[in-house]
Amino acid sequence: MKVNELISLLEEMNPELDVHFAAPSHDYWGNTLAIQVREIEESSIIYSEYHQEFKAITDDNDDELEDSLDKDNSNIVVLLS
Repeated sequence: MKVNELISLLEEMNPELDVHFAAPSHDYWGNTLAIQVREIEESSIIYSEYHQEFKAITDDNDDELEDSLDKDNSNIVVLLS
């Protein structure tokens, strides 16, 4: 999803609603958690073969960044946390 698509969807909603994001709980019952969005930031991401998903670049793993950055910055995303 692109930022402009998210903005369009949010414009149709009640502006007084809280914003949460869904995340798996990894519990026995397979519940989905609703985690409140507290922060929005731009971040770089890389694909993790181990996780089979994208992961955010942090100070702890930024050595991986140099080899995996796309020339067109397509791996810069908006992170909700």
